[in-house]
Amino acid sequence: MSQSKLSALLRAGDTDGFHALSRDLEADQLDLTGETFEGTFLTGVDLTGFNLTNTEWGDCHLTDVTLSEADLTGAYFHGCAFVDCKISEANLDGVCIEGSVVRGSTIAHCDLTGTEFDSTQFVDTAFVAGIWADLAWSGLTFAGGTFTDIEDTSGELSGVSFKGSTFVDVELLGVKARSCRAQECNLENSELAPGFVTRKVRRRTM
Repeated sequence: MSQSKLSALLRAGDTDGFHALSRDLEADQLDLTGETFEGTFLTGVDLTGFNLTNTEWGDCHLTDVTLSEADLTGAYFHGCAFVDCKISEANLDGVCIEGSVVRGSTIAHCDLTGTEFDSTQFVDTAFVAGIWADLAWSGLTFAGGTFTDIEDTSGELSGVSFKGSTFVDVELLGVKARSCRAQECNLENSELAPGFVTRKVRRRTM
């Protein structure tokens, strides 16, 4: 019963009602497994600790949404916009994001194992540490943004472009890169995979 009420409040964009109900629930009741959201607008919603496994989000707009310690295993986002969102210590194993825009957001200390990101723009977004294994990223554009403390990477990047991004203590040598570019980027103690074409890249080793 609580799952249907929570999902209904989210679909209605009722942030206050959603928070009022979720505060009264036990941790194992913060569960929206398998729910589908279409054209939903969320602003200021706190989804900390929620189970969002296998949820599907189509043409949704998430602004200032917090996804700390959430489980998004197998979640699918298409045609979505993330603006000023905070995703930290979340399980993003197998998450698929396609045809979306991520702007001014932070993705920190998350498990990105097996993520499939396709045809998506990341603008001024910060990535911090986390597990970067078995990535399948294609057709991505990163404008600005920062990447910090990332290592032990694996997977495949195809048609991925970075422009004006800053990398600090990042090692992307473990990924297979094809038709990837880095332009006007700052690399501090960082290395990109051999498949990257670089232009006007500034390198500094501390």
